Amino acid sequence: MPVERKRACINIAELKIEVNNLNDLLATAIPQEAKRRISSTIGALLMKAGLYNGFQYLYWAETGCKAWRDAGEPNFPEKEAYVIGPEGAAHKHTLDKAMNWLHSEWVHPTQGEYARCYYISPVSATEDNCPRRSKIKM
Repeated sequence: MPVERKRACINIAELKIEVNNLNDLLATAIPQEAKRRISSTIGALLMKAGLYNGFQYLYWAETGCKAWRDAGEPNFPEKEAYVIGPEGAAHKHTLDKAMNWLHSEWVHPTQGEYARCYYISPVSATEDNCPRRSKIKM
């Protein structure tokens, strides 16, 4: 006889705390493969919860945007160096570029395809106070 599973629920306020903790982790010097897995998990959780509001590359937010404007706002592919970090001295490849720099060793933690900050859609006060809407079924 099959065992009936109950659905687990996550409080939205608690999810926001965990997403912020994971965002902090993405800004550290952990390998890009770990950042890719964390990014995938955050994105999936927020999409399922209906709270996904995009992300921003950390390098772009902290350094790249200003440097890109100072360089005259070049288009892609040159712009990519300003979005995820410069090539050459900034990092060394352990695999080719076709791997999205997945296994690259970046000099600064904000560099790389998966060094991101995820945003959560705002939730209204009535939704936060409603037990049915303030929990995410998993």
